[in-house]
Amino acid sequence: MNVSIKRLSYIRKEIAGLRKKLIELNDSKEAKYEELKRHKLFLSGAISEAKELLRKRDELTDSVKTLKKEREEASSGLKEQIAEVKEARKKNSDSIKNLNIKKSPKSVRDEIERMETKIETEVLPFEKEQKLMSLIKQKKKELKEAEKHRELWEKTAELSSKINEKREKTEKLHEETQKRAKESQSYHEGMLSLSKKISELRKKEKEIFKQFSELKKQFFETNNMLKQKLLEANEASKHEKEEHEKEDAEMKERQEKMLAEKETEMTEKIKSGKKLTTEDLLAFQGSSKD
Repeated sequence: MNVSIKRLSYIRKEIAGLRKKLIELNDSKEAKYEELKRHKLFLSGAISEAKELLRKRDELTDSVKTLKKEREEASSGLKEQIAEVKEARKKNSDSIKNLNIKKSPKSVRDEIERMETKIETEVLPFEKEQKLMSLIKQKKKELKEAEKHRELWEKTAELSSKINEKREKTEKLHEETQKRAKESQSYHEGMLSLSKKISELRKKEKEIFKQFSELKKQFFETNNMLKQKLLEANEASKHEKEEHEKEDAEMKERQEKMLAEKETEMTEKIKSGKKLTTEDLLAFQGSSKD
């Protein structure tokens, strides 16, 4: 085997090895790419979830601010109103004390109605009836004095009712604020947990991408080497063909020269009258065919 054939054989072995390596690298590269795509989906899902938690947290935080403002507005002036009620009750109490009023106008009115009903519906001894009539007269006088301060009673009751309403509204707003603040904190903690997970996923993504890039680099390097070896193989094959053609031409030239010499020798033998051998005849036959 000449040098060209040996070199061509060696190059072909290299090509076979490079092709095998290229297939393996391509499989590994594609597998790593699929892993990268899956990881990107995980990361994208985690980021979307974190954004949703952030949105809900911010909404709740805003609602907590709004509720606090509403609570402040609801409770504004509450202390002043409480002081006003206390003052009104004090005035009411002082007036009742000065006028010797022990009961509210409504209570006095109810007592008068009960006594009048008793007189109208029951048969009473004269003395007892007179006593009740006298008591009714006294109560009516008491009612007359108490009626002068009815507005004060009603104002005190109205203020007390408003204070109770404000207190109830303030408490409800406080409870709702606490509830939403707790829920907002829950979303915030979930977002922090996801942020940590996202950070880890991004770190892992970089590692996978680095591995993918390395495999891709090796794939193209091997592919370029294969292309180079294929060019070398073509050149070696071309060179081997040229050498083979040259050898064939040289062999044919030698054969033709040898036949020409043999033919000359036979011609001389014929001229000299020598007998031709079987070898001479075969050589002559081969020459004729050519």
